[in-house]
Amino acid sequence: AAVENPAARVEEAPRRRAMTAAERDAETDAHYRIISELTSDVVYAYDVAPDGRVTSKWQVGGIDGLAGQSGQSDAPLAWLTQIHPDDVPILESRDQRLRLGIPSTDEFRLLSADGRVRWLRVYSRPERGTSGEVVRVVGAAKEITQDKRWEEALADSESKLQATSRTARVGYWEHFPDDNRTVCSPVLWRIWGLRPGRAGPTGKVFLDMIHPDDRPRIAAAYEDPVPNCRHEYRVLRPDGSVRYVFEDLSADFDEHGRARRLFGVTQDITERKRAEQALRDSELRYHAIVEDQTELIRRCTPDGVRTFVNEAYCQYYGVPREQLIGRPVGSELSDSEAALRQAIIRRIGPKNPIEENLHRVIGHDGKVSWQQWTERAVFDDDGRMVEIQGVGRDVTATKEAEEMLAEAKDAAELASAAKSRFLAAASHDLRQPLQALAMFVNVLSERDLDDKAKQLINRISDCSDALERLLGSLLDISKLDAGLFVPQRRDFNLGAVLERLCSEIRPLAEEKGLRLNMVPCALLVDSDPGLLDRLLRNLLTNAVRHTETGKILVGCRRAGANVRVEIWDTGVGIPNDQLDMIFD
Repeated sequence: AAVENPAARVEEAPRRRAMTAAERDAETDAHYRIISELTSDVVYAYDVAPDGRVTSKWQVGGIDGLAGQSGQSDAPLAWLTQIHPDDVPILESRDQRLRLGIPSTDEFRLLSADGRVRWLRVYSRPERGTSGEVVRVVGAAKEITQDKRWEEALADSESKLQATSRTARVGYWEHFPDDNRTVCSPVLWRIWGLRPGRAGPTGKVFLDMIHPDDRPRIAAAYEDPVPNCRHEYRVLRPDGSVRYVFEDLSADFDEHGRARRLFGVTQDITERKRAEQALRDSELRYHAIVEDQTELIRRCTPDGVRTFVNEAYCQYYGVPREQLIGRPVGSELSDSEAALRQAIIRRIGPKNPIEENLHRVIGHDGKVSWQQWTERAVFDDDGRMVEIQGVGRDVTATKEAEEMLAEAKDAAELASAAKSRFLAAASHDLRQPLQALAMFVNVLSERDLDDKAKQLINRISDCSDALERLLGSLLDISKLDAGLFVPQRRDFNLGAVLERLCSEIRPLAEEKGLRLNMVPCALLVDSDPGLLDRLLRNLLTNAVRHTETGKILVGCRRAGANVRVEIWDTGVGIPNDQLDMIFD
C-alpha cells in the first residue's frame, strides 16, 4: 500500500486581500497616533486639496492649549492662526516649501490668549499622491520655550563673558593633543598679536612664541599638566613686542591618565608688570636718595611701629637696622624720651597731619643732643592714614651757637648798661671842659680884635655850642638807657613850642634861600617840653641841612587822643633801607 506523505497534506494558506487606499491611510494614521502617544511631541496631519485648501485630518497633543484654546478644538489647526506677527513670514516660507514637496523644520512663536509667548519647533513632511502632487502633510510640533530661554541666558552670559574678557584682557583656550588642535577666544588672538582665525595656532607655533627663557618651563607644564596649574611667562609677538601673561591651566584625562584636553584662561598682565617694575625702580631710587641723606629718615605705622630707617639713622644712634625695624619709635632712647616720641606719633592724624617739634634727647649712654623733627601723615585714596614719615636732623650745634649768642648778647647788654651808667654819672665832668671852652671864647670875644680874629672866634663859639648840644644828647640817651633819666611830663601849649623853634631856625633856612612855614596850632599836650624841644629841633635842623631848594612846612594833626607833629620838606628824604633803623 502506498504510504501517504504528511507533507502532502499541507493546506494552502489563504491569500491576503489587497488593501484599498483608504485602508492604507487609516493604517498609517493609526501608526502615527501610536507614535504620538509614545512621545511628548504633538503629531498632526492635514489633507491638501488640488486648489490648495487645507483640511485637518487629525491631531494628537495640546498645541491648542498653548494658544489658550482647548485641547480638542473644532479646528485642530487653529493654533496656526496664533503665530506671532513677526514670524508670519516663516510660516509662509514653510507653506511654499511644503507645496513643492520639500520637508521643512521651522521655529516660531505663539501668542496665547493670556499674552504669554511660547516657542515651537515644527517638523513637516509632505506626502504625494499617485499623480505626484502633494495631498497630505504630516508633522510634529514641540514646545521649546524653556530651551529658548536657556539659549538666551547662555547668549547673554556669553556676551557678558566676552565683554568682561575684553575689559580684563582675559582670553580662554582649549588644546587637543591628539590632533594638535587649538581653539581660542578673540581676546587671546589679540594678546598673541595674531590675526583672529577659526582655529588657534598649533602647539609648536604657540611654544615658539613664548620667550626663550620661559619656554622650557611652560613646555614642561603642558607636557605633564596638573589641575589648576598657574604660571606667568612672556609672549614674543610677531611685531617684536613682548607681553607678560598670567595663565591658569587645567586638563581632562582619559582612562589611561593621558591628557586628552588642555584648557585654561590667559590674562595680559603687561601693564601690571610694568607698574610693578616702575614701583621697584621708584623704590630703588627712593632708597638710594634716602640712604645718601644726612638727615635721619624713619617711616612707621600709624600705631608707631617702625617699618624703615635710613643708614644715617642707624649710624646716629649706633643701632643696627634689624634691631630698629619692627620696634616702637623711640626704643633706642631712654624710657622718658621714648614715651615723648610715642605721644607725638599718637597726635598725628587727619586733623593734625603735620607736626614739627624740637626737643632735647638723652640717649642710653647719657649723651645729650637736640633734634628737630617733622612728622607727616600719609593717606591712601580712601583717606585712611597708612603711614607716618619722619625726618629729623641734629641741631645740637645750632642750639649751642644760639646759647653762646644769647650769652654774648647778655654780656653786651651788661657792658652797654655799665657804659650808660658811667656816662650818666660822669656827665658833669664831661661838660666841664666844654663850659670852660665857652667861657674862654666869650672872654676873647670881648677884647678889641680885628675883624678876621673876631670871625675866627665866632666860628669857634659855634663849634663849641654844637659840640655841647651833641654831648648833651649823648648823655641824655645814656641816662635813658641806664634808667637814670626821668621825663618831666606836664601840660603845655604845643603851638608855642613850635613857634619858638621856627623863629630860631628860620634865619638858617633863609640863608639857604628856603622858606620855613608853620601851620598855627593851639593844642595842649601832655609831654616833657625839654625832650620834645630837643627832638623837634633835631628834625628841623636836619630838614634845613638836607634841603637845597624849596620849602619846609611844620604842622600838627589830631590822631585820636594823641597829636602827631609832622615836618615836611623838599629835600632828598631818607633812604628806604634806613627808615626802620631811624624810627626804631
